[in-house]
Amino acid sequence: MGLDITIKHMAAVDDLDKIYSAEELNDMFPDHYISELYNVEEHPDKPVIVGCNPNCIFRCNMEMYDYSKIVASKGENWADGWSWAYTTVGDPDDIPEEDKPNEEVIAWMSFVKDSTLRKRSPTYITVPVTNSNIQNFTVMEVWWICMLSNSDIGYMRKGANNRFYTDDIWDSDPICSKKIVEEHMKRYFNKTAKFGRFPQKEFKEKIFDKFEEGKDLCVYYC
Repeated sequence: MGLDITIKHMAAVDDLDKIYSAEELNDMFPDHYISELYNVEEHPDKPVIVGCNPNCIFRCNMEMYDYSKIVASKGENWADGWSWAYTTVGDPDDIPEEDKPNEEVIAWMSFVKDSTLRKRSPTYITVPVTNSNIQNFTVMEVWWICMLSNSDIGYMRKGANNRFYTDDIWDSDPICSKKIVEEHMKRYFNKTAKFGRFPQKEFKEKIFDKFEEGKDLCVYYC
């Protein structure tokens, strides 16, 4: 775990009036990764991301966990501060203690499609989200932004300062604007050396200089 920064090409669709299915996306872009932006029911207007090709943001019907139902089954209300934290792959016991989140989280899961949910309050409860919770699957219409998985144009491992996390940049939407990438470079990656690295110089060479607005996405993974 830890911070990974990458640049990927965006994938564009032709028909923005269409609601795509997961199967159609797999046929169109066999090697792709899609990032959920918003639930269409809650955000009916198309999201606007500065610098993004509008054909790269589209509607899609996806089968996914309805986290609100899972939380409700434990007598909790999703609106009371609950959020998705992350999805884990592999044995959680193998994750080093120093790489685990600073916040207390309510569940560690052990394979793909298992997620961790957390509540920002003094009280934490365990809400296991597993593939056996099939009754909690639902089909949701969502706004997606699509990127090509094997299109890494630039990559950087870690290097951000503390402000990157206190400003919740690690949890931001994919970035399509070169100006915003530059702002992040100056604010969240220090000029001074740390552990033999010069984070801002490295970010400039590996991320900023390679980013092409209108074609690429800058994505943070934690």
